[in-house]
Amino acid sequence: MTSHNCTKLSYLIVDPNPQSVDVVATALKQIGLHYVRAIRQWLPNVDAIFSARPDVILLQFANGSSSAIALVQAIRRHPDAAFREVPIIAYISTPTMGNFLSAKNSGVHEFMAKPFSARDVERRVDHVVNKPRDWIVTANYVGPDRRRFNSSEPPAGPRRTSDTSN
Repeated sequence: MTSHNCTKLSYLIVDPNPQSVDVVATALKQIGLHYVRAIRQWLPNVDAIFSARPDVILLQFANGSSSAIALVQAIRRHPDAAFREVPIIAYISTPTMGNFLSAKNSGVHEFMAKPFSARDVERRVDHVVNKPRDWIVTANYVGPDRRRFNSSEPPAGPRRTSDTSN
């Protein structure tokens, strides 16, 4: 079951496909998340999402869709700082490295490939809510730190075979 921190939040699904919205909404409800709304149009304007005031956005990220990338970037550059940092979980039916990198580089927090289970959704929601990453703002990128597993400590032991003593 999802943590108490997640159950009081509101979730917005942005997906034009009613069946896909039902699958995602059902997965959210199965893990105890009941404040779920949907925008069933292909990439609404940012103001429609802003007016819904979601705590987490789940976005259908269509294959090679420059519109999805533009929507995420518009959210990330919105003047309202709290809205700008809303976690975005993207899901896609055809996962490729290119799609994954496009989503990550546009400012998406998490990425899921279809088909996914309620457990997959739960892990992603728990991660974005309870383990937030540092926020990065540069001229070319606004979003969560793209390095998912940051470690300030170097790995233990020698890094190269030449580092071992003979």
